[in-house]
Formats: sequence, structure tokens, C-alpha cells
Amino acid sequence: MMGFTLSKMNLLILVTAIFAIIAFFMMHLLGIMVGWTAQRMVNEYIGTIDGLARSTTPYFKETITVPDSISYFGGIGESNRFFYVIEIAREPEEYNPKYLTKVILKIASRKEQDKFIATKSSDINAQVYLYQWPVSEGSITTNIAEQSSITIDPYRGLGTFSNSMVLVKESYKGKNYMHIVVCSSASGQCDQNLKYAACCIEKCRGTKSNYLPEPEACPPSLSCYGNMDCG
Repeated sequence: MMGFTLSKMNLLILVTAIFAIIAFFMMHLLGIMVGWTAQRMVNEYIGTIDGLARSTTPYFKETITVPDSISYFGGIGESNRFFYVIEIAREPEEYNPKYLTKVILKIASRKEQDKFIATKSSDINAQVYLYQWPVSEGSITTNIAEQSSITIDPYRGLGTFSNSMVLVKESYKGKNYMHIVVCSSASGQCDQNLKYAACCIEKCRGTKSNYLPEPEACPPSLSCYGNMDCG
């Protein structure tokens, strides 16, 4: 009887060990799959930014819309989806015409936004402006700030949803500019945000952009920039 009991215990230990090994392997495989997909995404997006910056045309615009999650093992249900954010940053924070500007894209888990699983950067010959402002209860506020880093959060949660970036390359007085505007693809918000960015450019330069569309009237409460070099 004792031998039979020990045999069952040994079998249980063996099954538990096998399960633990399989679980560890699956977690490792999951990390590889998600990391590979995230790296492919930032490589593609940085490639688009780099291509626009190198364009010889005085104006070029492109919109990138990102998936709401990274799916794995079929992607059915939240348990098979990785929710993430994309941080877009520039270096140096203040433009120096003697050096190229580094644009950096990083992907992190939405739950742990300080732990990046993929990153890619490109040095471009342009002054880079990054625009983002909060969305509250589905309506856009007009308190815009040009920042040194912005975040795309494609999770469809109230007050945070943004799944697109509008890239605008323009030339002004012989100088190249790259404007990156974060927005939501829903309800024409990207077009509206781009118009607000155009308002910021006009307030900064004292003249309208030759290329960016503007609303009929810029909101008087629009706050656009801090140490923005207006060119």
C-alpha cells in the first residue's frame, strides 16, 4: 500500500514538473512572438518616417494607424492579446541645427510602460515637432502642447484612445520640418488635430503654413508650445 501511494506521489510530481516546463516554454515562446511582432512594427514605422524626411518634395503627408493589440495564438479574447503603448520621442529635446535629430519609437506593455520590448530610431535632417493633447469623455480639449515625447495608446478606453499618427514633412525658408501628430482615427479627429497643429505653426511663425490645412478660426484658448523654435 505504501509503495502504491509513493508511486502516485512520484507520478504527481512528474506531471507537475512537466506542466511547469511546458508553461515556462510557452511563456518564453509568447515573449519571443510578441517581441518579434513589436520590433517589426517599430521598424516599419521608423522606415516610413525616415522615407518622408528624405523626400525631396517640399511637402508630404502620411497617416499611420496601428493595431489595437498584438495578437497571439489566434488572438481570440483578451487573454490572447498583448495591449501596448508606443512612445515617440526625439533627441535632443531642443533642436540644434548642427546635428541631426534622432526620432525614437519604443513599444511597451500598457501595464508596465517603463519596460520596453522593442525600439528603433533614425537620424533625420529635420526639426521635429511632436503634438499631443488629452481627450476627455470623447471630446477634444484645445490645450495643445508641443512636447519632446508623446504616446500612442490604442486601447479603446475612455479618455485615452489614440491609434494613429499623422506625419507631415514640410520645407520652410530652406529648412526641413517633421510634424508628428497623435490622434484617433475615429470621427475625423486626425483631420481636426492636424488643423490645430497648423494653428500652432501659424502662432509660432506669424504666418500660415503653405501646406497644412487650418480651421476657419483657431481657438483663442489654444496653447501650443513652450520653447518652440519657430524657424
